Amino acid sequence: MNIGKIIKRERIKKKMTLEQLGGDKYNKSHLSKIENGKTTPSYETLIYISQQLNVNLSMFFDEIDNEWTREIIQKIDRNLEKLYIPEDLFDEVFQNINKLSYIKSSIRLLYILSNHFTILNEDEKLEKVKDKIKEILSFINDDEINLESIILSSNIYFSSKKYLEAYKFLKSIERNYSEEIQLYDSCKDIFLLQKLVALINLSYEDKFFSTYKKIYFHSIQTENFKNYTRATVMLMSYFKLKKDEKAYYYYFKELKEINKWIPKIEYELELLLDYYVDKEINLNLNGVYRYKKALNLIETSNIPSNYKQILSLKYYYSQQEYRLVIDNAEDNLIPKQLMFCVVDRASYFRKMLFLPLSYWMLGEENKASRAYDKLYHEIKDIKDHPIIKEIIQTYIKEYASSH
Repeated sequence: MNIGKIIKRERIKKKMTLEQLGGDKYNKSHLSKIENGKTTPSYETLIYISQQLNVNLSMFFDEIDNEWTREIIQKIDRNLEKLYIPEDLFDEVFQNINKLSYIKSSIRLLYILSNHFTILNEDEKLEKVKDKIKEILSFINDDEINLESIILSSNIYFSSKKYLEAYKFLKSIERNYSEEIQLYDSCKDIFLLQKLVALINLSYEDKFFSTYKKIYFHSIQTENFKNYTRATVMLMSYFKLKKDEKAYYYYFKELKEINKWIPKIEYELELLLDYYVDKEINLNLNGVYRYKKALNLIETSNIPSNYKQILSLKYYYSQQEYRLVIDNAEDNLIPKQLMFCVVDRASYFRKMLFLPLSYWMLGEENKASRAYDKLYHEIKDIKDHPIIKEIIQTYIKEYASSH
């Protein structure tokens, strides 16, 4: 780990000898072993050293000491944005568990890993992860990061998609840590959004509103509307896919109010190109006008090109420009910044289905089958979700009508 290197660096910076650092409490030999990574200092020892060096104790737990830890934490963080972590990423963390730096981010990662093994009933691996958590926690005494880790560990549906267990776990956190959650805005933010995601995936519509309003009031208090906007787009996606127009337009109005405060061009595009379109595959004249307006908006903005390519697929398909659909539906066009939960993954899946449909329209059935299989592989872990089933049935009907 990196603690010894940090101690040595700070000691040299302050022109202190090992004898001066240890004072009457620790001898030179013991401190030398700590600095060279040959022994692990206790938490009490680190407190003493931080006082001697006149540095904040947290300094020892913020700096990553190897490239693998840095890369794996970045991968986890990217996937946390989608609230979905692939199986192979869990395996990579476990196989290299002893490489983890003694830092706060490692605790978050290990809590998530522990729930993964709990779901799989892999007790031996679970015990190893728990031991590693205790080992790192013995050096880090930070209530906020520990609470955040526990909340993040509610994502037991990352690997198993057992939403009910995730929701029950969140309810237990709410009971046992309610006072602590109120203390830290970041933890409250994470908790409320996780709860809403679980409710969406359980289709607990009667409970959406109260959690959503809590996110709203917390956004007002903290003047941070990021998760309120995210929550609104999630609910709009859900109700649009469920064809509940009344509920959809309620949240559409909410989003319009948010955009008066924080206009976001990507949400405007989503409204124009996805939620605002007609239910039928063939767009009417008004629908075509909306698409052209949106495409022009993309071209004159800083939106990444993948938005234009993905969101234009339906327009090109409706105009029988099948080759343009194929050219714009490339493998790397997953809009990760929008894929927060099942409904967002479903929305992406629905858009990309115009790729195999276009191959079929051109008579290239082998390519159509391969394209469909590849897309299906991306969502097969949620294939039994009602929304996914409905999309697949709609796709099958469209395929049948083209033959």
